[in-house]
Parts: sequence; C-alpha cells; structure tokens
Amino acid sequence: MKICEYCFNDEELKAIVKNNNGTSGICPNCGAKTILYDTEDLQYISELFEGFFDSYQIHNAGRTLVEELCENWSIFNPKLDAAQVLELITALCKQYFEEHNDFLSGKIVLKKCLNSDYVANNSILKNVSWDEFQRQLIEVNRYHPNNINTDVLKPLFSYIESYYDVGDISLYRARKSHNKKKLDKLEMGAPPPRKSGEGRINAKGVGCLYLATDEDTCIKEIRAGIFETVCVGTFEITKPLRLVNLSKINMISPFKNPDNGDIANIDINRVFLDDFNNSIRSPQASTDDPLEYISTQYIADYIKSITDEDHQRMYDGIEFASTHSKMGRNIVLFETSLEKCKCTCTNVNCYYIDALKYEFSLCR
Repeated sequence: MKICEYCFNDEELKAIVKNNNGTSGICPNCGAKTILYDTEDLQYISELFEGFFDSYQIHNAGRTLVEELCENWSIFNPKLDAAQVLELITALCKQYFEEHNDFLSGKIVLKKCLNSDYVANNSILKNVSWDEFQRQLIEVNRYHPNNINTDVLKPLFSYIESYYDVGDISLYRARKSHNKKKLDKLEMGAPPPRKSGEGRINAKGVGCLYLATDEDTCIKEIRAGIFETVCVGTFEITKPLRLVNLSKINMISPFKNPDNGDIANIDINRVFLDDFNNSIRSPQASTDDPLEYISTQYIADYIKSITDEDHQRMYDGIEFASTHSKMGRNIVLFETSLEKCKCTCTNVNCYYIDALKYEFSLCR
C-alpha cells in the first residue's frame, strides 16, 4: 500500500518517512502530490507502532483503536476518515494485527493507566484539579505547595521544546509611546527589576522580556487603543534559544523517545498541560485579579529554575499561542538584560493606530 509523509500528523513519523526512498505521485490517501512510499518498506515505523500497541490492552473503559490514534495522539492527518486510518495502520502492522485482531474491533486503554498506584505516583497534580491547585496557592500555601509533583513535571517539558538558532526567526516587541515619539532601540527592552508589572508569567517586580513572532500579534497583545502611537522593535536572535513550547501540547509524539519514554505518563498529565496552556493564553483584562496569575507564575518560575547537568539554566523562556492572533505566538524570555537575553533590538518602527475592529458575543 502506498503512503506519504502527509498521511501523518505526527512530526516524528513524518521525519522517519522522509528518510526512505520513494517515487513521485499523488497520494491515494490524503491526495497530496509528493513522494510516495510502500508500507512494506517502512519496517521501522511498523516496529514503533508495535511497541506503542504493546503498552495497551483491551478494556471496555477505553477508546477504539482509531480514536486513540487520531483523537488522543493526533498521529494521522485529520483529513483521513476512520476507514482510511484503519486501512493504513493495518497495512503498516499486518503481522501484529494477525496476532492481536481484537485491537481492531475492541476498545483499548494504556495498561499503566489502570493501575491506581501508578496514576497517583505519576500525576503532576496529586489528586487535585487545576482550579483546586490555584485555590490552594492563593489561600493556603503560596510558595511550598505539597500537591504538585515536580519530579514528574520536569521530564514532560522535554516533549514540548522549541529551538531557535541565529537567523531562524525575527521577534517583535511593542510599546506605547505616550509622547508620540519614536522610542530608541535601548528603550524597547524589558522594564528594569522591581519596575515590571504583574503578568501571567511573572510576578510584580520580576522582569521578563515579552516578545511575539510578528508585528500584528505584539501590537494586539499590548491592547493598543485607537489614536495611540505604538513603537515596535525588531529583535534578532544572537545565541540559540531553548524554549518550553506550550503550543505543542496537542502534538506530543508517543514516538519521540521510544526506548525510554513513558507514554502513560504523558497521557495522564495531558489535562494538566492543557489547563496550564489555557491559563497562560487567557487574555488579560484590566479588571483581572492579580491573584489569578499565581498558578501560572508558579509553574513559569519552576521552568525558570530547571538546570542541566552543568547546573546551567535549561530553558530561556516559554512559547505559547496568542489568543489575539490565529497564527501568532508569544515568546517570553526569562532574562531581561539585553546583554544576556540572547537577542538584540535591531530596528524600531513607529505606528499610529487609525482604527480598531471589535468582535463580541453574548455573555453566558
């Protein structure tokens, strides 16, 4: 059976497929005009899937095979229907399903997720919801909570990293100009220590450098008003950046670390990662209670504290999708000084906000 890289949504599998020899053509599954490969030649992918399936067992509380592959792990192109996915996975793992035919018709669940002791010991939040975690941080124990398992949290971040080298992308930062004058490049940096306001990443007085991946996003993020003047600085990366990328939460590959990875650990903590991502992305309003930021500030501070084997800070910051722009992303760097933050402002443009477009819906 013929298959192409675009039949997959999983980045690890896409990369593996492209390393094989194929022929040009139109994919009979997803319709892409690209290089086609024979499923019989993709032995390594078959082995990866077989190892993946060995982590499961038949159980009525689970999902169907297609639901697990597509909805829970987003492995295949969402344009493919259930019948196409079943046909592809059967072709890739023909021998495996001859021995495990019940996987094709029954419901499956990760074996470890049925073990209550495993779930309790490997959950980031110890038997509490995100809302309860936030409440306890605000009302009970702000700095040393006993309901979070950071030993589990740290390795999970390795699945959602982003790397940017010098020249990979340009970043942007917007600031309002209250005297309608163009700001200097040195004025486009983060506020000095103890001068920064409260945000979802940082507590008051703890600086961060808030950037975006395009000008439109950074202007919208500061909620510039009509007839205001906004200066936008262009920042170029001067040293490689390593980030925790929350926009990758729904794209975590179960094949990223097949020898040492624990996909059950990812599965039981996906809700936590989603809650953290949604809380960070939630638009800030002038009426917000700053106490609502404490939970995301706590996790961001933990990410900031993670070190590598040489006791150096492992992550330079956090990346997440913007709620103000469909394609834009925010990048928040922990280091505030322009000498140490691994990027520098190279240009400043000044804009006048001529008009605003409002989108609104009924309150529920």
